[in-house]
Amino acid sequence: MEMLRALYEGVAFMHAVHIEEFDRKVGVSEVRFTGGAAKSEVWGQMLADVLKKKVAIVDKEETGCFGAALLAALAVGEIKNLEETESLVHVVKDYYPKGDYGKKYETFKEICNSFGETWNSLEALRY
Repeated sequence: MEMLRALYEGVAFMHAVHIEEFDRKVGVSEVRFTGGAAKSEVWGQMLADVLKKKVAIVDKEETGCFGAALLAALAVGEIKNLEETESLVHVVKDYYPKGDYGKKYETFKEICNSFGETWNSLEALRY
């Protein structure tokens, strides 16, 4: 159980690193969590706690495919604009921050930053 929780936390922390960057550049008020992992209440709550933001679960599982289909529909004139698609996706559950991962997340970022050269060396070995 501890290994699974550590895996979830690591994924949540990496998402948080990326979302923090988006937040700095464009502002992020809520996060939409989709796909198979979004079925996990533990993971949904953990993301809200780590991100310190509302996490919304929507009624579409394959959002990448759905988005591509909507863009294709726009391209061939089936829909006039993307605003027409807003009514096609519905939030089915919201998670709000309850727990505090602040110290653990900051420690995670410190560890990642300390491995800078090591990551570069490992990446060079891929090719």
